[in-house]
Amino acid sequence: METRSINPSSSPADTTPGRLRLSDLRALATELNALGESIDQELLAPNKQKQSPVFTQQQLANLCKLSTDALSRRLDKAKALGLPTGYPINADLTKTDKLARRSFSLKEVRQWVSACNVPYKRKNANDAMVVSVGFFKGGVGKTTLAMSLSQGLSLKGYRVLLVDLDPQASATSMLSLSPAQVETKNTFMPACYPVKDEEYSKTLLPLPTYWDGIDVVPANAELFGADFELPLRQMMQEPGFNFMEVLGDALGPLKPQYDFIIIDTPPSLSYVTLNAYWAANGIVMPLPPDGLPFASSIQFWNMFADLANLGPLKASNKEYSFLSVVPSMVDSQASTTAVIMGWMKMAYKNFLSNVEIPTTKAVKNAELSRQTVFDINKYVGSAKTYQRARDAFDKYVDEIETLTVEQHWKHNEKHANQGGKA
Repeated sequence: METRSINPSSSPADTTPGRLRLSDLRALATELNALGESIDQELLAPNKQKQSPVFTQQQLANLCKLSTDALSRRLDKAKALGLPTGYPINADLTKTDKLARRSFSLKEVRQWVSACNVPYKRKNANDAMVVSVGFFKGGVGKTTLAMSLSQGLSLKGYRVLLVDLDPQASATSMLSLSPAQVETKNTFMPACYPVKDEEYSKTLLPLPTYWDGIDVVPANAELFGADFELPLRQMMQEPGFNFMEVLGDALGPLKPQYDFIIIDTPPSLSYVTLNAYWAANGIVMPLPPDGLPFASSIQFWNMFADLANLGPLKASNKEYSFLSVVPSMVDSQASTTAVIMGWMKMAYKNFLSNVEIPTTKAVKNAELSRQTVFDINKYVGSAKTYQRARDAFDKYVDEIETLTVEQHWKHNEKHANQGGKA
């Protein structure tokens, strides 16, 4: 079958059918960008940007861990408690019924959740939990998991920063920002430039998003350059420069502003990815129970161990509060799932999460429109299918919260107190 060029050149140098020039590929990129923006506009119509979900009173009660009656009683006293009363679903209802049928914005829900289920308050303002979500194999549900963790933790009342380090900028797109319109000054890239380059600030500049409680350090295609700039700085032998600590240093001033910093890493074990792991207190690896991803995970940790033995890293006392390997995109009907899950349990033991993230139509349909199950107001399809996916993500959010509280915040507070007594 003959291949046709995308944008045949009029130059007589070579008019062989099927030949492609760089100009043709640049033209293809331009066309694809236009098509991508058109699809995004269609998916996000009529508002042209993602809208955060609206919550029913029943959903609010569930998030606040209250019965509907208990929530109704609190709603009667909401104004006195300084809490929002929401919006009546039907203006023609009586006053009593209005209190029984109200809707709430995401911001209002976060106010209620913080009042009813006070999130853990860490004692050290600089001790934000930094979680790197990564695997150097693409297509394992990494970005969806990073986004879902950010949303789920925000629904518990925590303040979350999502850092997108992937030049493909999928997390940035899911947060309703166009990577093509993201300015480089707002990405991680400026922190990678040599110190003498004063064009950009070395301080990260997070942007607000459509989702109350989540800010983002977005990504764009220029992040590809980070893996050239970091080793260049190393070769220039800047005083005190360690290429592994660039992200951690840049995140330092932001830690008092957030409870969780979730990092979505590139699908590669690069200089940028290593920065993400070095900045992290906890590591999350989504791992589908499939042969190739499982084999790749073994290679990943072999390579990670080799890199950690290089130069000054070998003598480092770096510690992590936890490693969580979570089975993702689990197809319980596949004949090999049970076998490979057995391998994963043998390999990762206590590091393997008890939660399994299923592969469902609810998740796939959400991803098609740059969403997660947390974005869905009303699922058009089987309610059981949606609930199964939502329950899995909720349980994993709970697990990460528990690991953070018990193995990071409380652990650090205990050691700080012991040090103070000494």
